[in-house]
Amino acid sequence: MIETIDMNTASELKREVAKHMESDNRTAAFNAISNAKVPKEEFFDVVMYTARALLTNNFIHECFMLLRSSHDRAVSMYGEPVNYQLV
Repeated sequence: MIETIDMNTASELKREVAKHMESDNRTAAFNAISNAKVPKEEFFDVVMYTARALLTNNFIHECFMLLRSSHDRAVSMYGEPVNYQLV
């Protein structure tokens, strides 16, 4: 079970990740996130959406891996310090 998103207002990346998560293709979802070149707010929104879906389905290890790799990606794309404050 994953959080329902509004497909009309969700970003292209979030729709793609949601499609992969719904079909239980976590590897494709991770790849889409790690290859994304999107604005910082969109990147963090999609990462948090995916992390919630993983935690909801009790994929604790995968959630940790996602957050760790996403942090590294955020640093390389957007620089330090990373501000995780949600607006």
